[in-house]
Amino acid sequence: MPTKKHRYTITGDEQVEFALRRGRHRFPPGTPDSRILASLVSKGDEALEREREAEADHEQRRRVAADRLAERFRRPDGFDYGALAEASGRWLRP
Repeated sequence: MPTKKHRYTITGDEQVEFALRRGRHRFPPGTPDSRILASLVSKGDEALEREREAEADHEQRRRVAADRLAERFRRPDGFDYGALAEASGRWLRP
């Protein structure tokens, strides 16, 4: 069917065939593989976005915890070099 949209070629390797078999039961009988694959691509994109959001949330929580710990070490009675070294190893990235 003519279209101005870009077409993609996907080789039906073992991974693609496995994904089609797993996804096929979610569609009415006779649904073209191309429609199933398009749905799988969309769901994969959504999953990647959720992963990105989870990573960003984790990074934000890590920074807040590191800031909270750093604030504690700024207090005259709270500085502990051993705890600082341990926290740095856990929260600071190279």
